[in-house]
Amino acid sequence: DIKEIALKAENDSRERSLRQAMVSLLPHFNAGRDAVYLCIPQEQVMMQQIFLPLAAQDTLEQVLEYEIERQLPFRRDEVYYDYIATGKKGEKLSVYVIAVQKRIVDGLVSLLESFGIKLAGVEPDVTALLNYALYAAGPNSGRTAILAASEQSWDLLGVESKATHWSTSHQFLFSHRVPHSEWAQGASRELLLQNL
Repeated sequence: DIKEIALKAENDSRERSLRQAMVSLLPHFNAGRDAVYLCIPQEQVMMQQIFLPLAAQDTLEQVLEYEIERQLPFRRDEVYYDYIATGKKGEKLSVYVIAVQKRIVDGLVSLLESFGIKLAGVEPDVTALLNYALYAAGPNSGRTAILAASEQSWDLLGVESKATHWSTSHQFLFSHRVPHSEWAQGASRELLLQNL
């Protein structure tokens, strides 16, 4: 009973803090005009590279709908997920699955909607940083990588950009999570050197 009361008090305090933060932000943007994205801390997001048969490329959404429970430690109805196909790797199709538990997102979405804010999207904080880096770099060709530290790990994400006279396209290259204790040693060091 005491533990439940403490958790409820913590959640109430967190929601009150979020509401105060939203009230202070409201004068600085137009909820009806400006795009608002919800960035979820990387520790609360599951990002996993999976390999599927090349034949799955034409029906990727249906294959993932079936495969998601085998790939993640949650039931399909407990998570929101999306994916990024990164191309052929050997005789398999490489796909990054990004998922977050619904219970994490739903409360935040309800809170934002109570202020009249409709979200343009939800994404992990490290991909939001990567998107910002790509935006700030402008229409350039080449590789961009983000190395972000959290309490327990380092996250490394990379994208390759190809710019033409008319547009820029981006291809997601890699996503790795490395524990703090290993980030500059052994296989983790090789991974960092290889990707950077």
